[in-house]
Amino acid sequence: MEANARSDPDPSPSFEEVVRLHEREIYRLLLVQLEDPEVAEDLTQETFVSAYRSVSSRNPEEEVRTWLCRFALEHLALFIRSRRIQTNPDEDSSE
Repeated sequence: MEANARSDPDPSPSFEEVVRLHEREIYRLLLVQLEDPEVAEDLTQETFVSAYRSVSSRNPEEEVRTWLCRFALEHLALFIRSRRIQTNPDEDSSE
């Protein structure tokens, strides 16, 4: 998988194709956890931006779907943690 589409034949999909193939699945994964369509959409976009920036370091042995889900869950965890800190700043002081 490459960050940019290439003109020569390449069996790996372009990043645009990866987004097209997995965007709805990543969105649904986040929506089920968040129950907030706007936030799920934002985190879906952040997931793909992070993945795009990290495409060169992706382990080719790892399934693309698994790789993207990992990014999505990392963004979800960061979002939940930041929301918890915003609503209960004293609870996070022990970390």
